[in-house]
Amino acid sequence: MCKYFNGFLNFEALSSLCTSLSALLNMTFLAARIAIILFVWQVSTVKYNRGMPKALNAGGTPQGEREPLRCEDHLGRRACLRKIMRAGFAERCRNSRLLYRYHCCRSCARHIGIYVTPDGFFRDVGNFTYYDPTCPNLIDRAAKEGREDVFCMIIYATFRENACAGPMAQYSCAKTCRLSCGRQELKKKVPSRDNNPLAIM
Repeated sequence: MCKYFNGFLNFEALSSLCTSLSALLNMTFLAARIAIILFVWQVSTVKYNRGMPKALNAGGTPQGEREPLRCEDHLGRRACLRKIMRAGFAERCRNSRLLYRYHCCRSCARHIGIYVTPDGFFRDVGNFTYYDPTCPNLIDRAAKEGREDVFCMIIYATFRENACAGPMAQYSCAKTCRLSCGRQELKKKVPSRDNNPLAIM
């Protein structure tokens, strides 16, 4: 494309223009790839979540609240398996809510000895909690962690309700997404297992 400007610009100006255009195209392609990846991940998560039974909602979740995603490996089994193979996986599971609750929830629970029902429920053990730890006074973690306060507003305005069906939005924007805090209802869904070795966290 730069050859069209060859007769109008000197070498230095032409070189600078070509470099700028090349960088702009690379950034555009990268942004497009990221957008496609996020879209595919979002669609797959929404489809998975729609296919899950709505037991807790039937039990009396307040109108307008959203149940958090069930405890599954939403990042994908292969991706979670690669994380398991890295040193310190159990420690990261105990300290990173994004990892243990959303990205690799079932793998983390299995790795540190927490029982998860086939439907994806589990009882709270230490800081390994099913519902957001800021319940009942939910806080958008995005703002709490020092990210821009408008982060949750932007993703909600862009994707509306669909954004809140994804792992990152539920992790970062519990208040904006109005996640449920239905702990009492959860106890009815998870049977106690005295013989199950629960990790002390």
